[in-house]
Amino acid sequence: MSPRLRGLFAVVGLVLVGVTARYALPFLGVWVFPLMFLPLGGVLAAGVRGAGMVWGVVWVGFFLWADWRGYGGYLPSGWVWLIWGVGGSALVEYAIRLRRDRDFLLRVVEGLMEGAAHPVMVSVGGRVWVNARLCEEWMLRIEPGKGYPIESVSMLLGGGSVEEELKGILEGGEEETELEVGGRRRRVWCTRRCVAGGCVVVVVEREERREEEERVLPPVVRFQEYLASRGEGAVCAVIHLAAPSLWEVGQVYGRGVQRQVIARAMERIRSLMRPSDEVWTAGEDRFFLVAGGMGERGKVVGLLRRVLSACNRPYVVEGRRFDVVWVAGAAVYPSDSRHPARVVEVAELALEHALKEGRSYSLHEEGWEQRFRSLVVRRHELHRALERNELVLFYQPFVDKEGTVVGAEALLRWNHPDEGILSPGEFVSLLEEKSLILPLGKWVVAEVCGLWARMREQGIVLPFLSLNVAPPLLREGEFVSFCADKMAVYDIPRDVLMFELTERSFLSLAEEEGVFASLRGMGISLCVDDFGTGYSSFNYLKRCWVRAIKLDHSFVAGVPERREDVAIVQSVVRLAGDLGIVVIAEGVERREQVAFLSAQGCAVFQGFYYARPMPEEQFLLVVQERGSGRDGI
Repeated sequence: MSPRLRGLFAVVGLVLVGVTARYALPFLGVWVFPLMFLPLGGVLAAGVRGAGMVWGVVWVGFFLWADWRGYGGYLPSGWVWLIWGVGGSALVEYAIRLRRDRDFLLRVVEGLMEGAAHPVMVSVGGRVWVNARLCEEWMLRIEPGKGYPIESVSMLLGGGSVEEELKGILEGGEEETELEVGGRRRRVWCTRRCVAGGCVVVVVEREERREEEERVLPPVVRFQEYLASRGEGAVCAVIHLAAPSLWEVGQVYGRGVQRQVIARAMERIRSLMRPSDEVWTAGEDRFFLVAGGMGERGKVVGLLRRVLSACNRPYVVEGRRFDVVWVAGAAVYPSDSRHPARVVEVAELALEHALKEGRSYSLHEEGWEQRFRSLVVRRHELHRALERNELVLFYQPFVDKEGTVVGAEALLRWNHPDEGILSPGEFVSLLEEKSLILPLGKWVVAEVCGLWARMREQGIVLPFLSLNVAPPLLREGEFVSFCADKMAVYDIPRDVLMFELTERSFLSLAEEEGVFASLRGMGISLCVDDFGTGYSSFNYLKRCWVRAIKLDHSFVAGVPERREDVAIVQSVVRLAGDLGIVVIAEGVERREQVAFLSAQGCAVFQGFYYARPMPEEQFLLVVQERGSGRDGI
C-alpha cells in the first residue's frame, strides 16, 4: 500500500476516533472508545480520552498510526506491540492506583462534608460542593454533597452580585467579609485551605465566632478577671445555667433556630441583672452568670428563681413555639471558697447535682458534694470492673414444694478489691448507661450459658435458669442476636433461659409485641418480677407469652397472718392458674409461708428459708444434695 493511501486511511480512522470519543465507556478511571473496523485496508481504530486530551490509534495493514491531541506519527505495528508489552502493565497499574486514590479522596470529602460542625464549601474546577449545614443555615435548596457550577449556586443564593462575593470567598484567604444571602447581609469569617487543585472553605458567622472565642477562654479565667476588677471584699454568686434540650432544637430545626433561642434567653437574663454583672457562654447550651452583692443564700435563691422563670417561658422563632427547660447550679464567693477555680467547680457540681436529682436548681450544700464525687468515682470503677473480672454471678435456687431444685436465678455481685462483695443495690443505678449495660448484659448471658454447659457435663439438668434484664437491652438488636448465638454455641434447649422483668418494666414494653415475639422465637421465656396489685397487667401476660410471675416478697411476708395479703395472694394465684402461668413465691423465710402458699397452688419457691444467693461452686453442691427436677415449671 502506498504511503499516501495509508495516510488517507489513517486520517479517516482518526476522524472516526474523534467521533467515537463521544460514546466512550468508563474503564479504570479513563474513557475507552469502542473499537471500529473498516473493511477498506483493514483499518481498526480505538483510543482513550482523559481530561483535555484525546489519544487515538489506527491500525492500517502492518502500520499503526497514533494521534496525541492532533500530533500524529506512525510506527510498524511490531514496535508498538513491543512498547505496549513493556509499558502496558505499568499503565494499567497506574490507572488502577489513580482510580483507588480518587475513590479514597471522594470518601474523605464526603466524611468532611457530613461531619463538619460548620458550613463548608469545596471548590474544584469551577464546581462547588456544599454540606448539609450550609444548606440549612443559608436556606440553599440544593442537594448536599453534589457538585454544582458556581454560577448556579450564586443564582440560588441571590443573583449576580453574590457570584462575585462567592468567588472572592473561594479565591481569598482567611478573612472576614460580608455576604448577602436570602435578602440578609451576613458577616462571615472564612478560612480557606488549598487542597489538590481545589480549595476547602469553612464559613463561620461573626456572632458564632465570637461565641467560640469566648468558649476558648475558660470560665475560671473570666471569673478571675471579674474579681480582679472588683478588688478586695468582692462578694458574688456564680451561677452555671444549662438547657439540655437546646441540643435537640439544634439537631431538628437547625443551628440558626438554636442560636435565636439562645440570643433571646441571653436578653431575658441580662434584663434581670445589673450592668456590672457578667454573662458568658460556656457551650451551645450553657451559660455562666456572675452577680455581685449576693453573699446571702436567700438572695441567690431569689435570683435563681427569677432567671429560671424568665428562661423557661416559651420561645417563638420563625412561627414555631419552643418550650426549653433550664436548670441551674450556684456557688457563693467567698463563703463556699476563696479560690476562684474552686467556686466555678462547685457551681458546675451543683448543676450536675440538680440534673441528676431532677431539680430546677441546686446550691452548694455540705454532704451532697461528697456523695456526688463518690458516685463519679464509683462509675469509673465500675467501667474497670468488667475489664478486671471483678464482677461475678451468684445463684439462688428455685425449689418445688418437695425441696427439689428446679432452677436458679443469676444475681450480679461486684467483688470490689477494697470493699469486698457488693450487692446490686450499691451500683445498679449506674448500669443505666449504654456504655455499661450492653457489654454487661452480654457478659451475664455468656456466663449463664456457660454454667448450663458445665452442669450438663456433670449430669445436672435444670429446667430453667433466670436472669434479670433491663428493657433497653431487649430493644438492642445486638444483644438479642448475641443471645441467639450463645444458645446455639452451647446447645441450650428452648425455654431453659428465662428473662426476668420487673412489673413496671414489663408494662413499659407490653405494647412492643415485636420484642416478645423475637424472644419467643428464640425459645427465651419471660418472668414478671415483683408482681403485685397491678391487675391491669394481666391483660398482657398471655399475649406476651409470660411463663411465670413472681409474687412480690412484701405480700409473701404477710401470709398467712395478714388478711389483706392473704386475699391478694389467693387472687393472683387463682388468676395466674386460669391463664396457665406459674406463680413463684419470692422471699420465703418461714415454714408457715410454704405450707400456706402450697395450699393455694403455688408451685415454686425462692427465699432464705431454702438458700441464700451463693457462688457457682456452692450452688452446684446444693443441687447435688437436694437433687434437681427435670420436669420444669
